Amino acid sequence: MTRYMNKFNSWITERRNSDELRVSLIDKESVDIESRRKSSAVDRISTHCANFVRIVEVQAAPFIQRSKVRLIAIFLILCLLFLSLFGNRTHSVKVESSSSVWDDLGYYLDSVDPGVVAPQKINEAKWPARYTVQMPDSDIKALQKSHKDFVNLSSDLTLKGTYAPGTTGIVSTAAGRYLNVFLVSLRCLRRTGSTLPVELFLEADNEYDEYFCETLLPSLNARCKVMSHSIGTKLARKLEAFQIKAFAIMSSSFENVLFLDADNLSLENPEKIFESSIYETMGLILWPDFLETSESPILAEIQSPLAAKWTGSSNISMESGQIFISKSIHEKTLFLACYYNYYGPSYYYSLFTQGGNGEGDKETFAAAAAYLRNPYYLVKEMVHGFGFFDSNSKDVIKDMEHFKNIGMIQFAPDWHGSSDTLKPLFLHWNWPKLDAGRFLDEEHLLQDHTGVNHRVWEFARGPGDVFIPWAEISFSVDAKGWGRDSEAIAIEQMIRVACVDLRKRRGMETACKKLRAHYRKVYSGDAN
Repeated sequence: MTRYMNKFNSWITERRNSDELRVSLIDKESVDIESRRKSSAVDRISTHCANFVRIVEVQAAPFIQRSKVRLIAIFLILCLLFLSLFGNRTHSVKVESSSSVWDDLGYYLDSVDPGVVAPQKINEAKWPARYTVQMPDSDIKALQKSHKDFVNLSSDLTLKGTYAPGTTGIVSTAAGRYLNVFLVSLRCLRRTGSTLPVELFLEADNEYDEYFCETLLPSLNARCKVMSHSIGTKLARKLEAFQIKAFAIMSSSFENVLFLDADNLSLENPEKIFESSIYETMGLILWPDFLETSESPILAEIQSPLAAKWTGSSNISMESGQIFISKSIHEKTLFLACYYNYYGPSYYYSLFTQGGNGEGDKETFAAAAAYLRNPYYLVKEMVHGFGFFDSNSKDVIKDMEHFKNIGMIQFAPDWHGSSDTLKPLFLHWNWPKLDAGRFLDEEHLLQDHTGVNHRVWEFARGPGDVFIPWAEISFSVDAKGWGRDSEAIAIEQMIRVACVDLRKRRGMETACKKLRAHYRKVYSGDAN
């Protein structure tokens, strides 16, 4: 078997080297979209031949013991015959990437489809509950096999050659109205002094805005990348919403990545985290969510026999609005995270959260790292909410039900962190979204009972319902990060988007006037 495979691989290498249409990764990034999507027919055919052999090895092994070599040898001969007849034609065909890794990944993902029914909800008890979904034993075994087979298949995959070694950058995803939100986030990032390049992944070609992507973002050292141009149309069209994050991280051009949700604001320059001993040691930094985990025990059965409790000693759920990850350290983690997300809507999202808040990709990165015994660091300081008390509140302690939580504060990782040295690093502004065109559509939400506009960053809400005035928790931010009143500066960036960046868009002139008026009422003066 090994002899046949070696001859086959050697022959394919010769054919590939002789193909004048091959382009390097660097060339791929510098030419136009159409030329980036070209490769050779030989590559495509040889990829599928090799993939077929690999699938047979992993999945059919129990059934083709003695005849295995003979079957594979016959198939390879047929592949070679086909290539010898048609492989020397030099016409090009459309492909989606200069690397075959995406073709291989897509092929492997499809080949391990469990083909069973999604987990069924059986318990309507108040969440969180230990058992709220169920699956028949036969379906669990099908998922066990799917999981095991993918881990085995993906062991041959590598991201080397798809990113520039030693590079560092920021990755995000956005679509529709979130493009406006992302632009505010990007301007806040630049306010911290960060100059890291940014890649914004779009779901499809119809999200590509020429002015936004070719004029506006490049002026801020950022650029758009359409998912299908990075990982191929066949794979990309099967992804949506939460599934995209893992694939965007993996197909970015950076080795060291900070992923930021489009509505996540950097309060301080995040570049220093890449230089920290935590990142250099672990290669993956994650942040906690508000609630405990609610994963189904079925997960442990699926991951058997290697599975430990994938959150380690912690019962805290994860929040994936920000992720630091090294591809060189966590290459296999990313492949397995892609598997969990590829089959997330069908199986894994439900198994990870059982209908709990925030169902989606957020648990998949820690789960993948823990299963593969790869290190990761979960920030010790618990997430804080932030927001304001509505006009019905009379007492901060007694009237907690009147607190309007509009987002979450995540703190800088620190080996020896304590509550005395809290350093806010990210502010995930969940509501109302920082969409310059719509922020004040429901202005009454930002007004008291007399109609007076007010601040929204009034208090941080920590563990145990401890309320901390924003003026106290933001000291390091205002002094070292944005430079002064951080809430006012966030609104200023939104005004910049409405009044300058996107001023010619429909509705932005009106939005600009309303935002300026809101700024004068709340922050006393005109926006810079």
